[in-house]
Amino acid sequence: LPGEDGFDRNRLPLSHWFSTRGLVFSRNGWGTRDALFAFNTNPLGAGNTHADQGSFCLAANGACFIADSGIGLDGATDHNVVFVDGQGQAQRESAVDAYIRTVESNNYADVIDADLKLSYDREMQGEAAGPWWWREYNPVEKADRRALFVRGMCGAIIIVADDLRKDAKKRE
Repeated sequence: LPGEDGFDRNRLPLSHWFSTRGLVFSRNGWGTRDALFAFNTNPLGAGNTHADQGSFCLAANGACFIADSGIGLDGATDHNVVFVDGQGQAQRESAVDAYIRTVESNNYADVIDADLKLSYDREMQGEAAGPWWWREYNPVEKADRRALFVRGMCGAIIIVADDLRKDAKKRE
């Protein structure tokens, strides 16, 4: 483990994008009180997916401020995702997908740009052995989530912004 057996963890990068898994880890240091920000998507084929596309976690100063809901809680109500017309993302395990378009990182900050549209548009149907097909769920024109993690001198700054559009219809 980093920090054990004389390994200098400060040589490790402060951020990493696991592109095939759809996961980004950002931190402002390796100390016990430093911040760790995790951003999650699950591209189709990445395995066990839940209604948590674009969800994030934050730990800092030795505490978890925004935590994942944990095993067995895989619905949209259990995660920090946006509801559109009263519906979250499809809640069928391994049947939703989204992806991170880009991650820009430097010594000062990380910027994450994710497309969550498919996690609202459709869900996969069928038995484990197949056949599988897509069923329309809650189509949206656009569902983007962007996150900014700034490695500040006085502590990390996190901004998460959603840009969603259901359709052109007026709602009350």
